[in-house]
Amino acid sequence: HRIRHYGLLANGSRRADLAKVRQALQVEPKPAAQDAVALATPAPVFVCRHCAGPMQVVQTFLRAQTIRGPPTS
Repeated sequence: HRIRHYGLLANGSRRADLAKVRQALQVEPKPAAQDAVALATPAPVFVCRHCAGPMQVVQTFLRAQTIRGPPTS
């Protein structure tokens, strides 16, 4: 086990522990600039595997809807 799995930086209670430490030291957390930007622009739901650009939903299909093939001539 690595040291980060124990103590103040353990994943299970990291946020609460760091809040207690800040309160004990009477320090207010600085707002991160990344948080403000992340709240203003939500991350795209679908991302292209090749270029990592956002993908747009053109059409959706219902679960019971059958997908037609091309018409027969």
